[in-house]
Amino acid sequence: MSDGIIIRKQDLETLLGSIRSQFITPYKDNIEAIHAISSTTKLVDSSPLIELSKLSKIIKAQSTKIGIIVQPEKIIESNLTAIYKEYKNLVESIFYLLSLLPLFYNDKHDTYAKFFLKKLDEPLLSLINALTLLVDETEINLKKEQNSNDTEVVDKNRLISIGMIWSVCDTLDDLSKKGNFGLLGDYIKSSSNLVDDVLNDIDEWFEAPELGNDDAFFLDDESDSEEEQEVKGDKDDKEKEDALERMKVFLKEWQTNLKMIKLLLTSFNKSISMDTHKSKENNAGMLDKFQELHLELGKKIDDFISDIFMSDSSFQAENFDDTIQLLNSDLTKMVSIIKKLSKNDAKKSKWIEVWDTKYFKK
Repeated sequence: MSDGIIIRKQDLETLLGSIRSQFITPYKDNIEAIHAISSTTKLVDSSPLIELSKLSKIIKAQSTKIGIIVQPEKIIESNLTAIYKEYKNLVESIFYLLSLLPLFYNDKHDTYAKFFLKKLDEPLLSLINALTLLVDETEINLKKEQNSNDTEVVDKNRLISIGMIWSVCDTLDDLSKKGNFGLLGDYIKSSSNLVDDVLNDIDEWFEAPELGNDDAFFLDDESDSEEEQEVKGDKDDKEKEDALERMKVFLKEWQTNLKMIKLLLTSFNKSISMDTHKSKENNAGMLDKFQELHLELGKKIDDFISDIFMSDSSFQAENFDDTIQLLNSDLTKMVSIIKKLSKNDAKKSKWIEVWDTKYFKK
């Protein structure tokens, strides 16, 4: 605000009403409307991620100022100009943030992965919700009609709304720093941990190997003689022992394979954390496919090993050929994507070639 301009209560109420009509009504709980925002924003010597980080820091600082100045006891005539100014600054920054969004959601150059954009949705909705709560509180305080208990509740809500904005800004700043690769790395780490859990389950199984489904062996035929039942019992015991031996061999092999799969995930995660992967290459589509594959792979591995644990004396490794084929198909696709992403870096290309050869024993 220019020096000498005096803001009245009505002016501030008008501004708050404008914030409600321009930001809250169209975008509250409406991610489709946020996705549909259009603008002519163009960046020079910057990027959407850099600007997202800058704006998140600015909005956090501005919300802190508002949180201080709109305390119920400070909403008095002499402070209205300052309150008006801080609200104007805040909504201008939010406007710039919303104007930046088409560079993410409407990008036509395969720059931002779908999993990144989806992660962006929640903090944006939370920002509008926090702004709603903050405006509501300020309007109530302006009316000066609440009793002391109301004032206490509203002041508590003020702190909640500012805290929400801080949290949103921290999330946006974190996303801006991670980008596609950093966020993908977080997801890959979860898949790697899942594989690690399965390996621990296998270790525990080897401590006390047992078949999963033995119920059938307790359904003895009452018409059998005691001698026949004893012979049948010996045969059943032998079948169970043989099945356990086959399972041990099979699980030992897959223990090694799973360690290789974990190595694939951790090595790729380490690779994408390096600065060389912060390039401006348009590879979001490949990253989305890798995201889909490694998440699905984790589920398949968990189900696969669980099915082995549940096997009875009829266990045969060949029964899992179809499952293994699906797992290896996903791994082949993942390796192909890693090779494409690493094609311009000899060091990165070498490790994936070695892994590919060793795992598939070419």
